Amino acid sequence: MASIGNFLYTVFLISLAAGAAEIFAPKGETKKYVGYIVSLAVLIALAVPAVRIFGAVPDLLRGLSAIADDGKYQGISDVGAVPEDSAYAGMIAAGQGEIERYISSQICLAFGFSEDAVSAAVLIDDSDVENITVTGAVINVNTDGLSDIMINPEDVSEYVVKMIGCERVETVFENEAE
Repeated sequence: MASIGNFLYTVFLISLAAGAAEIFAPKGETKKYVGYIVSLAVLIALAVPAVRIFGAVPDLLRGLSAIADDGKYQGISDVGAVPEDSAYAGMIAAGQGEIERYISSQICLAFGFSEDAVSAAVLIDDSDVENITVTGAVINVNTDGLSDIMINPEDVSEYVVKMIGCERVETVFENEAE
């Protein structure tokens, strides 16, 4: 929800700056160019979130196209149909990777760890094609280089439990220098 607020705030500021630039632009040909540049800036501000959202889509599309090409599974309306194992596994792996990256990034933001110090591994229950759930998570935090760490592994586990709604979360603090 905070990212939506940040996006709206950014668009507001760019629009405000764009309006000011157009107001103070000299009349004539220069005003046209300023309007063009301002329009491009607003368009780019609106397009950046879409690029971020659709960045992981190619992996998902590969899995979906493999399922569609298989001919066994054409969507949820095909009751009892099962997708091809390799396509299904690819789609699940892509989704699982995104979940793991998201959990790691949120832990880094919440607790101030560096991105390379945290890794997450989630367990997925994909026995029901229409209801895939996260059943557990293991969080590894490399505490090498962190002096006087005031965070307990239980704090990280509680944070992840609240974030993903899964009760089976284990957090391991490890020091690679040992």
